Amino acid sequence: THGGFHGDGETVVILTWEDSSAVEKQIAQSSVWNSLPLNDDLQSVFYGTTWEEDGMMYSRGPLAADEDRTPLFPTVENGYYFFLDRSDESRNQRSTEGLWNRYSFNFTAALYDADRGALYYYALDT
Repeated sequence: THGGFHGDGETVVILTWEDSSAVEKQIAQSSVWNSLPLNDDLQSVFYGTTWEEDGMMYSRGPLAADEDRTPLFPTVENGYYFFLDRSDESRNQRSTEGLWNRYSFNFTAALYDADRGALYYYALDT
């Protein structure tokens, strides 16, 4: 849906390979991909989260979701993730620090599922 006001929108890409061994080898050797598990912020981006604070329950739905707030991608247990924060407010583009304390989102995130040989790509600009 990129093409909104000033390029706002989402991009979702799912890639699969019959033989993903070469892709997985490149990702595993890359310095910009990290082994799973996801940190709490990226868990929220892809799947949503619920937490308790000061006796109150809070919930954050996934950003990478359809109109019904259902996550776009299956749960990935074995693989790697990538994150690039493109916000002007970011102090470290590879970190999710401050992601939820901004007025807009501008990031690219991806998951590589080693069990399925699938790459799930998500970019959000608001």
